[in-house]
Amino acid sequence: MNTVNFSDAPHLEATANEIARAISSGTTRLLLEANGRGAVLLASRVNDLLGPMTAAQREEVAQRFTGIGMPPTYATDSLRRPFRAPHWTASYAALCGSRRRPDYGEVQLARHGVLLLDQVAEFPRHVVRGLHYKAAGYPLVVIATAGPCPCSGYHNAKRGCHCTPPMVERYRARVDYACRALGIQTRIAVPKAQGFELRD
Repeated sequence: MNTVNFSDAPHLEATANEIARAISSGTTRLLLEANGRGAVLLASRVNDLLGPMTAAQREEVAQRFTGIGMPPTYATDSLRRPFRAPHWTASYAALCGSRRRPDYGEVQLARHGVLLLDQVAEFPRHVVRGLHYKAAGYPLVVIATAGPCPCSGYHNAKRGCHCTPPMVERYRARVDYACRALGIQTRIAVPKAQGFELRD
């Protein structure tokens, strides 16, 4: 298992090590719980923990990306694994593939890499179920993220939370459902930076 340099975000280094231990033990479905954008930063660097692809994997990824019009050099000239982060508004066909193009959804494009489901509670339930069935047959890491509430201001004295208790309860129920549907058993809390906040 490789290591990742977090000199630009030292508060995430311990969490990165926790993710590395989980993946090295065989975990491929994780939920990162965070107030800020630290979860997305961590997820974007999981590929560095996985290390480079083999020649056969690079060729397979190159063929798949060539099928959607991307140059084959995307994979053959790079050792980086695919990293896909579809928005929760993407259609079922865009995420899981369509009848006409069953091999070109986001799940398939993330093969041998990482599929990030940022704000997983916002994905429709039928899409989450489809993602689980599609991802089950592919070698990839699925990382979901969720805040503590819809506005992500829960327990944040500086920002404040604008959610009512029923809103928080419904949100957490959606997160729990997504975790069950996706087969996520490992939840990792992501610490917030002290003195600054990661932003898009």
